[in-house]
Amino acid sequence: MPAANAAETGTATQANFYPKHPFLTPAEEVRACLETNTETGLSKAKAAEYRTKFGDNKLSGDSGVKWYTVLGKQLANAMILVSR
Repeated sequence: MPAANAAETGTATQANFYPKHPFLTPAEEVRACLETNTETGLSKAKAAEYRTKFGDNKLSGDSGVKWYTVLGKQLANAMILVSR
């Protein structure tokens, strides 16, 4: 299923908010585009505006890999190294 665009969801995307990708833009231009201060950050009003415009600052997807899965893989890898 295709992803909804900003017009369909009512929210803006970074692609149409910034003149170019932020990682290609000098820090001062990003700061100016966000209308923020590098010392104090966003004002509460601006943060609320951006939260409405862009949504919550969350990663999509599941919660990630469980700690015991990582531990199990590390132990299994260590056992292979020791057994040789």
